[in-house]
Amino acid sequence: MKNKVLLSILWTSSAIILLLTVLSYIIMFGENDISDDPERWGQFGDYFGGLLNPLISFLNLIVLTYLSLRLVKEDDQRSQWTLMELARPYAQISFNKQFNLLEINIENLGLGPLIIKNIIIIDVNGRTFKNFHQLLTPLKTEHDDFIIDVFRISNNHCAVGKENNIPLLKISNNKNEIQTKGLISEMVEKLNGHTIKIEYYDMYKRPMEPLVENIDFLSTFDI
Repeated sequence: MKNKVLLSILWTSSAIILLLTVLSYIIMFGENDISDDPERWGQFGDYFGGLLNPLISFLNLIVLTYLSLRLVKEDDQRSQWTLMELARPYAQISFNKQFNLLEINIENLGLGPLIIKNIIIIDVNGRTFKNFHQLLTPLKTEHDDFIIDVFRISNNHCAVGKENNIPLLKISNNKNEIQTKGLISEMVEKLNGHTIKIEYYDMYKRPMEPLVENIDFLSTFDI
């Protein structure tokens, strides 16, 4: 669209300049008959060339300056876009289940820092929680022997560096193995079927597509 407008302005300006040049000549010398003297025709050409060439050259200078600035701007935009893509994060959730340990981690597999904006836990009934602490508080009260570490966002955001991960939830118990297996199984039953939604953006504050993952510890080995 901008190129079409620019071309229209240039052609219109050139036509106006040409028209004014011809009209000026007709007004000043229109009373004279058309000459058959080659010298007069040469003077006529000098008149047009002397007026039009500087004006056309000036228009060309404006066009070249505009195109040069636009090319530089587009090149800068491409370079900036390339740098932004190189710093693009990529979030992934992993699950770890052992006889005495249960973990849900968020990993950054991208090339730039991952800025977490919101963590939303959605249970099977559609209720939402800001973190696992709200979800597991009743269960933790029943089993005080569990060590439950829950990640919470501070200052409205949290950054995860390249190839790093943070535990959203870590549940452990180093007591009796048989009892621990039973408690871990209870935790698995409590968490399976819930959904984790991670809203995040990159270091340039571009929002990325939210990560939505269903909790399914059954995909790991059975305990």
